[in-house]
Amino acid sequence: MGGPAPLLTANTLMRAVPVPPGAHLVALTFTPPGLLAGLALSLAGLCVLAWLALAHGKTTGLQAAS
Repeated sequence: MGGPAPLLTANTLMRAVPVPPGAHLVALTFTPPGLLAGLALSLAGLCVLAWLALAHGKTTGLQAAS
């Protein structure tokens, strides 16, 4: 079927894909460059926060209410 097509700038800020007349399906995808690194750092931060909360509860003798 189709394949990659050039991505052009249109009206300064928009993007355009040149297609010949007729019916077409154009799919544009975008993945930010730092997405996976940001997700990994966020997950690591949450794990550290949970560990600190658990460690603080053990050292202060706090217990869950029953």
